[in-house]
Amino acid sequence: MLHDDDVMVEVSPGYHREVPRFDDSELALFAIAALICIVGLALSLSYLAVGLHAQLRRR
Repeated sequence: MLHDDDVMVEVSPGYHREVPRFDDSELALFAIAALICIVGLALSLSYLAVGLHAQLRRR
């Protein structure tokens, strides 16, 4: 039975095998990359807020 997270891969001519779409190491790398993006977004939004606040104080 083919699950949503599995794909059929041809191992040899005429023989197919069910394998996971992503293995654990790929999921871990994706999680680390997502965490880095979230931290980067939070830092850039805070930098933008501080910059706008400083600009408005100068006026």
